[in-house]
Amino acid sequence: LFHLEEHTRELLERAVAERRAAAVSGARLRNELRLLFARAPDRALWMLARLGLFEGMGLAPASRRAIDAYKRAPSGVCALRLDYGDVEWMALCLGIYATLSGQDPQALAERLMLDGDERAVLCEAAAMVAHPPEALLRAASDSELFEALEPRSPSALIACRTVLDREAAARLERYWQDLRGTRADITGEDLKAAGHEPGPAFGEALRAALAARLDRGADRDEQLKIALDVLDAHTPGAST
Repeated sequence: LFHLEEHTRELLERAVAERRAAAVSGARLRNELRLLFARAPDRALWMLARLGLFEGMGLAPASRRAIDAYKRAPSGVCALRLDYGDVEWMALCLGIYATLSGQDPQALAERLMLDGDERAVLCEAAAMVAHPPEALLRAASDSELFEALEPRSPSALIACRTVLDREAAARLERYWQDLRGTRADITGEDLKAAGHEPGPAFGEALRAALAARLDRGADRDEQLKIALDVLDAHTPGAST
């Protein structure tokens, strides 16, 4: 049975029953929602749908698909071996709700007066649910998985996993457990020591070195050679 803190339940139910949710300030709704997600993060979307709060705020009703997807979020937390406290549950939930219910995520973030970080996670989660990275949907290389997923927040990755099939979810878990945080064994200092001046090509060279490490276990010497070859290709008059 779902239990809410009494004041939170009363506020939400009264706002809906009296059709006043549209008049309640975004800041107050946001703060009450934070309490709800803190107490029961894995069931909060179901409760919001049951109360009709989204409609009361003039937003799209939560779809069955959104509720079903959100039910899979806790298994994603376990698969990525995260603590519940490491997940931004409200932004994650609202991102899933928005994409799968036809609600504009930016408008939702504005309605609830979310801060910059929450807004970013909500919109990132919504985007990844709507369009999971292509590298998850095929037999991509480790470097492709890394490039597609490394910039993503844990909460957005969990949101994305709720709409993936088993094979795609396994690829996401492989990234998280085996690839996340990998770095090349060389740095820009090594490239400068080899006689190159820092510039835009440094980033490309280091990415090539990292890809070689990820995809075929290249050692430091091979990574350096690959990076220098990239820099030479960008240097007018360099030998080939």
